[in-house]
Amino acid sequence: MYPYNREWLIDSINIERYTIVKRNWDESKKLISSIREHLSTIDAEIASKIYTIATAGSLGRMEASPDVSDLDLILVLSDDIDPDSEIASDIYKSVWKALEPLKLQLPKSTGVFADSTSQKQLISDIGKANERYEVFGKRLLILLESQPLYQDSNYTNLIRVIVERYADSYLAPHRTNP
Repeated sequence: MYPYNREWLIDSINIERYTIVKRNWDESKKLISSIREHLSTIDAEIASKIYTIATAGSLGRMEASPDVSDLDLILVLSDDIDPDSEIASDIYKSVWKALEPLKLQLPKSTGVFADSTSQKQLISDIGKANERYEVFGKRLLILLESQPLYQDSNYTNLIRVIVERYADSYLAPHRTNP
């Protein structure tokens, strides 16, 4: 179960003692719930082109602070859509349009979250010296500090595919144990 969908589970730490941590955890849960609700209103044709959507940054870490945190959105499109295409740009805009009522801060226009990606793009250049920073950044943030916002099962599969791709060159081809 993802953190956005559960209460604090670290028994050795009483979150009630840490009021700011507790407030930010609760705020993150509430905000993720609202975002998920708004994303469910995306037009069916556009939704069919979206593989998954995740959040990273403070919201992905469950430490979003009211009126301070922006939304670090990772939009992963179906592999048949070129993430650098006009169609991808239109889908990205549609996703943000669905979220407009929440009055969330948009990401920096030159940053990692300024455009979409695809599973194919996230795994194709792993280990290459000339890999694009934006793709590398999204991939690592997905692995290290993200929460699913849309299509949770695809998000889970995406993480599995990324980890398997990293492991490809390290695991012996004849190995049968996972």
